[in-house]
Amino acid sequence: VAMRVLLPPAEEVQTEQYELRLIKAPTLKGGLLRAFIHIYEGLLGRRIYDGMATASGITQVLRDIQIPECPLFMPLLPVPETEDNEPGCIILDAPSCSTPAGYLTAMITEGLLPSIAASQAAPRTSANAAVTAQYRRPTIADYVAAYTSGSTTPTQALEHIVAFLEKMNKVECGWFIASNTEDIRCAARDSSVRWLAGTPLSVLDGVPFAVKDVMDAEGYSTTAGTTMLSARRGWIVEAPYITHLKQLGAILLGKTSLQEIGLGITGLNPQCQATARNPYDLTRYCGGSSSGSGAV
Repeated sequence: VAMRVLLPPAEEVQTEQYELRLIKAPTLKGGLLRAFIHIYEGLLGRRIYDGMATASGITQVLRDIQIPECPLFMPLLPVPETEDNEPGCIILDAPSCSTPAGYLTAMITEGLLPSIAASQAAPRTSANAAVTAQYRRPTIADYVAAYTSGSTTPTQALEHIVAFLEKMNKVECGWFIASNTEDIRCAARDSSVRWLAGTPLSVLDGVPFAVKDVMDAEGYSTTAGTTMLSARRGWIVEAPYITHLKQLGAILLGKTSLQEIGLGITGLNPQCQATARNPYDLTRYCGGSSSGSGAV
């Protein structure tokens, strides 16, 4: 039986050099992994864990370490009042904020989102005037300005995005686990009709968005970056925030890639071919777990 390690009190702890050492951990996959899990979850699980924990060379925090301080059930430091301590933070507590559309209206009132009326009154500029040497991701304000001025339509804008994503897929950029181009084009056509008629659903009408593949969206399986869940977890009920964004006219581009089950920080996911390459350097890949979202 391993001896428990007694840690010194926190005030006596000094920074020490990190000790690198070899550890022993078995590598299991496929049928062997399934068989191991079946045995481990049975009566022999405890004995297997004891043997593996001792042989691994890894200190088991909950078993082998004795911490002198009592556990903290509340934050050690007081939580600051966000409104007073975070510059530029605005609390939306208007009565209209009981619905998604109400929140959107409140954000426009506070100047956090562009107003369609203000965009219509702004002087029109040519598309070339908006091009800069340094690439900048378009914002909601950019889409609203373009749609209200008539310099482009949601159909044209989203067609460019679809063409770009199809081109990037040829180099296996790995940004999306799934994307439905027909749904994108259909939603863009409907949005274009509304903007042409002067009846957009909101300032988000025709604005593209993507979601990490851990949330349920209509027409998509939720894989959580795994191969095992893709066939088991189809769409049943769409996540409310996705539904609300669609009701406000936003257009879903698809489900972005991630590290398996979100358990990791590297973003490496070769099993699902969902390792998102860095858009600024395709020889590198994005960190995780929200690697595809970071790239998009």
